[in-house]
Amino acid sequence: MTTLRTFFCALLVAWLLQFSAFAQTLSGSYVGGGDNFTVVLQMLPAGDGKLLGRLRSFGIDSKGKITSFDSPFSGAANSNSFVGKLETGWAAGGDVAISGSLKDGNLMVSSANGLKVSLRKGDEVDFNRSVEVLKRLSQGIQQRDTRLALAAQNTREAANIAWQISVLRGKISDFASQKPLEVNAYATEAQKYLVITQKMKEAREQLAIVTAQTGDAEGRRSSLSSRIYHLAIEASHVHIDVKNAQRSFETDADRLLIGTSAAEKACQKGVPEGVEDKSLLIECTKLPASKLSLNNMFGQVTEKYAVLEKIWLAEKTEQERIHRSSEEFVQQHSIRR
Repeated sequence: MTTLRTFFCALLVAWLLQFSAFAQTLSGSYVGGGDNFTVVLQMLPAGDGKLLGRLRSFGIDSKGKITSFDSPFSGAANSNSFVGKLETGWAAGGDVAISGSLKDGNLMVSSANGLKVSLRKGDEVDFNRSVEVLKRLSQGIQQRDTRLALAAQNTREAANIAWQISVLRGKISDFASQKPLEVNAYATEAQKYLVITQKMKEAREQLAIVTAQTGDAEGRRSSLSSRIYHLAIEASHVHIDVKNAQRSFETDADRLLIGTSAAEKACQKGVPEGVEDKSLLIECTKLPASKLSLNNMFGQVTEKYAVLEKIWLAEKTEQERIHRSSEEFVQQHSIRR
């Protein structure tokens, strides 16, 4: 009986020693990773085949953003493998199962959070060296993405400016072709000044011969005087139309001139860095010709409106003279004076 008890005790001790040996075999630091991450797993025997340690990882995503993980580890060894958990705490989702096996000097580790990596014997210096490499890679990726984002923004802005200049040049082209025709049409309309003046003269001549002191003659004088007055009003309305057209022309021209000035300033800045599209450069090359067309047309149309104003002022003076003369004549020959 004593012999059997001694045998089982010896077997238990051997079994415990075997687990302890497994733990000793797996203890140490293991380092490894991939192109965009690195891992260090540190394990120490804790007696009875148990292991305690720490797992840390450092990685970057496709945009260079840094991700890191740091968690205590506890587990148990069996032969050349172990099972355990990463104690991440409830705030991080609770404990994470982890396992690994040692083969040909490499420790193959996988965990429930997606980690799957081959580690080799190493130390924290190896891990930190890999971390520094990844940090530089992260910085390079972020700088590259910043440059690409800036180039994309500059490309969009350049395309928008090119489009605005193109629209502006189209407006200038339409303006330069339409406004001379418009002022010519108003020049024809302004010929009414002369026609109206002539009609007023004719009415004044008719009025001059109506001198009789009768009721019929009084009515005739009143009618002719009224006609002269309304002809003057008609001429004034024609002038209002012409002036409104001139003001509209000047307002639109000012807007185009302001737009042209802004476009020139944008072109002076040149094509932004990283922009390969040549549309802005092309539009800026065409802008001077559009500006010259606008300035030439503006000068010509402005001069024509000035001529129309001179005609109006001359005819207005004559029409006012005729109107005053007709009123004086009616007053002089009024029966009730």
